Amino acid sequence: MMYQPILDLRTGGILKIEALARLLDDEDVLLPASFLPHLDPEHLLELYVLGLDQALQEQRNWLDHGKAIGFAINVPPDGLDDPRYYDATVKALARHDRAPQLLTLEILESEGLSDTNEALTQFNRFRTLGVCMAEDDLGYGHSSLIRLRRLPFDCIKIDRDIVAMSTVDDVDALHFVYQLTRLGHALGKTVIVEGVDSVGLIDAIGTLGADGAQGYAVARPMPARQLSDWLENRQGPPSSVPSSSAPGRLAHLVVAEERLLAGGQDFPVVDLRCAGLAHDSAYTCMAQTCRTCRLARFRDEVHTTFGPLTNVGSEVNELLQAATRDGVSALAYRTARRKLAAAM
Repeated sequence: MMYQPILDLRTGGILKIEALARLLDDEDVLLPASFLPHLDPEHLLELYVLGLDQALQEQRNWLDHGKAIGFAINVPPDGLDDPRYYDATVKALARHDRAPQLLTLEILESEGLSDTNEALTQFNRFRTLGVCMAEDDLGYGHSSLIRLRRLPFDCIKIDRDIVAMSTVDDVDALHFVYQLTRLGHALGKTVIVEGVDSVGLIDAIGTLGADGAQGYAVARPMPARQLSDWLENRQGPPSSVPSSSAPGRLAHLVVAEERLLAGGQDFPVVDLRCAGLAHDSAYTCMAQTCRTCRLARFRDEVHTTFGPLTNVGSEVNELLQAATRDGVSALAYRTARRKLAAAM
């Protein structure tokens, strides 16, 4: 088993540690994608039991060093249909004298994940035991959101492919993270983003409200001995995460856009005095449906976010003109936003 810490974006501490299975083949270390498809149900159960046992043993070392850190381990989709997974979990926790509250089971997203009444019964047995249940790779499978509604997960993990900022408009990725985070929180769930491979991205998803970050920017998966040293010598989060990072600034823009959209874009100006008043005057309109005031607040947020970047002044002006003329959901605005992101 290899271990990868998950950063708590609110406190800067370690939220939990994920235990990840690796297969040693002579000098090669094989990732799950290369061996899991070749395992039958009996071997998958055996792998789960072995992995859980190893991780519980290592957790004792963390506890001995004063670190009451929970860990997460993956469960194959049919783990909710096979009662032996529950029985094995209960026995392992009792054998190692561990609190179930420090264990998270991550249910892998796949077309094979059942959401039948039998699966719900098994799911609730784990929750009654005190184990935290997480839906892994949210957004990867075709039925992720349906399962999220039917199965009462405690935590969701946003798939790394959603956060990958390598598309034509990287801000779209941040919008996905923002909306999925809001959805998760509205349902009372903790939200962790996977595949966070840059310090700037840590800054961005923290701005978007996610609870945890997992990826190379926090730490790579490592053997147990190396993890103990890492925990002992850790200086803090990739700490002073720079709010001046490009992803961080774009995340602030996403939040400002969503705030503007929340009031609608085609509503009339409620307080007509605003149409003829400069917004830096003594008069301030507090009407939540005033489009003029909403745009003024949006402009202020954009200038605060991008003002220090002297090399993008023309792009910022074009962005604001498009927002005022066409709205932030229009193609002209998206084009201007793309130019601004490319110029940063």
